[in-house]
Amino acid sequence: MKKFTPSFLMLSLLATTPVMAATTNTPQTTPQSQGYEKEMPAKQFLLEKSAKVALAKVHGAFPETKQFQITHVLAKQENGKQTFSVTLEPKKQKSKAQSTRLFTVTLDGKTGDIEYIGTGQTFTLNQFPTNEKAKKIAVSYLEKLYGAESHNYEAKQFSKLEGLSGKRMAVMFQHKKDRQTMIHVSVYNNGSVNAIQKQTVQIPIQ
Repeated sequence: MKKFTPSFLMLSLLATTPVMAATTNTPQTTPQSQGYEKEMPAKQFLLEKSAKVALAKVHGAFPETKQFQITHVLAKQENGKQTFSVTLEPKKQKSKAQSTRLFTVTLDGKTGDIEYIGTGQTFTLNQFPTNEKAKKIAVSYLEKLYGAESHNYEAKQFSKLEGLSGKRMAVMFQHKKDRQTMIHVSVYNNGSVNAIQKQTVQIPIQ
């Protein structure tokens, strides 16, 4: 069996390309053979039990988002699984010239489990965090987002990322038993996080 090395391509792309809110208020539905995608009013989304669970986790890990408002929700169902992709923005920007910060969250529509977070933050820092520092920062966020479940993961790989989102260290955590489940966290040297992604990958057996 060959050793499997997870790729950080998806994380780096997601971390540098925030999900943009829709520019139209007209609900749209895209028919799919195995599901659907449709916009959902924020008020309707907030009635979902999974929404309350996920937002409580987000507010705990990122307290500033308590002052954010939901500007876009996309409900998606595929292969029997439902997810919500949510965009939050600050209720008040510091100035008109300031670019809008988009905080994006993707969650499991049934459980409220966090699948992706893009903080919309970028920093022009000169140094990468050390592996140990990046791991410590990442673990603190994972504990707030996943609770006791986070203790089932161990840091397995560190990768330096550099681009429009600045210098950051990507830490890959792998589940101790379910080796196909991983969480990627990209961390800045100042203790901030750029993106968090939980995913299950198919590990080929050869």
